[in-house]
Amino acid sequence: MTLADPEWRSIFVNPNKPTEVRPHPQNEFSKNADCATKWDKWKKQAEKMLTEDTLTKRLAYHNLKAATTAALQQLRPRVHEIANEVELIQAAVVANAPDTDMTTEAEIAKDINQAVYGGENEKTGPALNTGVFGNGGGSDRENLCTASAGEGRINTALAALACPCMKDATTGNTQGQDKVCRPNPAIASAWTQSGTALGQPTMEEVVGLCDTKSTTSLTAHILKERADRINNLLQRTTQGTYLGTIGGETCSAANTQGMCVKYSAVTASGGGDTTPTIKWLGALYSIAHKLKKHEKAVQRRQDAAAAIKTKADLVKTLIHVVPAKAVTQKDRQPLSQTKQQEQELEANRKDCDQHKKNKSACEKTGKCKWEGKTETEGNCKPKDEEGETNEGTGESTSKCTGLDTEDICEVFQGKTHPGKKSVCG
Repeated sequence: MTLADPEWRSIFVNPNKPTEVRPHPQNEFSKNADCATKWDKWKKQAEKMLTEDTLTKRLAYHNLKAATTAALQQLRPRVHEIANEVELIQAAVVANAPDTDMTTEAEIAKDINQAVYGGENEKTGPALNTGVFGNGGGSDRENLCTASAGEGRINTALAALACPCMKDATTGNTQGQDKVCRPNPAIASAWTQSGTALGQPTMEEVVGLCDTKSTTSLTAHILKERADRINNLLQRTTQGTYLGTIGGETCSAANTQGMCVKYSAVTASGGGDTTPTIKWLGALYSIAHKLKKHEKAVQRRQDAAAAIKTKADLVKTLIHVVPAKAVTQKDRQPLSQTKQQEQELEANRKDCDQHKKNKSACEKTGKCKWEGKTETEGNCKPKDEEGETNEGTGESTSKCTGLDTEDICEVFQGKTHPGKKSVCG
């Protein structure tokens, strides 16, 4: 907005308090929806340049204090078009990478802990005594490890790991059960067929089967890949879907019987996906999907930020090039010196007219002089020497002459698209 013409800035002036920005005047600009939606954003920028002093500071901040009126007029349409492009990029980010697609490391950790441990926090110590297996009838190993309907009591990944990995203590068991999930060191704890749900010491050994100390950068791809590995270990039969070693007809781990979990609701003939029944596994896939949305949103926001930075750098280059170009060369075949003076005077006359009731503001422009009896009664006119320019060279020059890159050249040559300017009224 620093480059906005005086007429545009005057829209925001509070008529009762000229040093303040007024609220959005709904009745005045009711036909233009842009005003209602963008007024607050414009207002914040207008506050920075409402008075001549603050405007001068903003021009100095952008190295435009010494720029001629003609140079500023050249810059406005080009910078305005770039600003419109930035707005389109920002709107696309809001639409395609909304906050609802974003998540946090803490949220993902809670979701994973819920699927693995049955709670938002990683379970250790006495907390492993309860909650690993779901509520329901039957507390012996066979009942705990068999889901006659739905997921049964095997509602966490930790419970599903205990059933196929913990050895049975039956005398004479020769199946090498202590080395099913970890050959070395062998499993020390035992869980008999008639034993109740596992307590802290045994569950600590189950937890020890996993590496809970190392850290990794978890991505959607990694999590889905690991869930796929588990899914590929599932064995469907006419009796149900098993995870672990199938033997006999049960998952009791007694001699000649299976060390496994059994989901009776999902059979070879039944078809369908396993995840609606095995909910902890389905949860892992859901978390992977959540991570994927987050990763896409982050990438889109990063791409947008990079594009906006490129636009900002282009504006800085134009601000550097255009004022210098206006002094050193002409965009078109030079007009006669007299005609150039007339054009410059006309441009300055419009600027001076903005301060025809304020002597101080008139003189602060550096381009105008005050003619009047009082501080508020008189005329603000261009100085006599305003508008003088060097003699033309007679050469015809390209708009791209002196520009550093092809991108800058294209923007400098480009025409402002119709309907791009968001002017209230």
